[in-house]
Amino acid sequence: MSLEEDIEREVAAATLQAMSGGNEPERLNELLVLLERTAQSLLDRHQREAPPATPLHCKEGCTPCCYTKHILLTPPEALLLLGMIETCGFRFAVTLAARSTRPGCPLLDHLGQCRFYAHRPLMCRAFHSLDVEACKKGVGEEGMDVPIWPPHFEIYTHIQTGLARGMMEKGLAVPQLDLRKVLGMEAPTRLLWEQWLRGENPFELARME
Repeated sequence: MSLEEDIEREVAAATLQAMSGGNEPERLNELLVLLERTAQSLLDRHQREAPPATPLHCKEGCTPCCYTKHILLTPPEALLLLGMIETCGFRFAVTLAARSTRPGCPLLDHLGQCRFYAHRPLMCRAFHSLDVEACKKGVGEEGMDVPIWPPHFEIYTHIQTGLARGMMEKGLAVPQLDLRKVLGMEAPTRLLWEQWLRGENPFELARME
């Protein structure tokens, strides 16, 4: 069995465990924290064994990839992020930003910094670059080739796939969601949680096209 399959299988099993016993939002939040630590541990191992040709340039405050048109995320990521935004009192402002024509992610503040960097989706963590100048020239534009270190992208994408796999095994709706559309939703997070945990799909309007 490949490392990629191992990651997906183990994340799916951990997801199923997190979805049992009630208090799913808190348990899933703890799971995502654990998955981030696991990802970093795997990345550290890869860097020791076969480091990238040049260092990763990505860090907090570097935002060219925040102007990518679409970011994919799963329902639990969406719900946890919306809950955090709501708790911090930014839900209305973020919703307005998501529905505007302003370029860039709706989570960017007036200085162009991510308000929720520590809680960003797995695909935001997967995005990275070995050449910041290439990003500045137009990351996300069709045909733009930004050099990446494959293990970094693959680890996060397989973690996200494992998360979705566990939710599907639980019998929950797991549509592929668009971050901007998710952030433009108005329904209270508590209601979205209740509907989703009942097996409904409250994210129909937030699907990735």
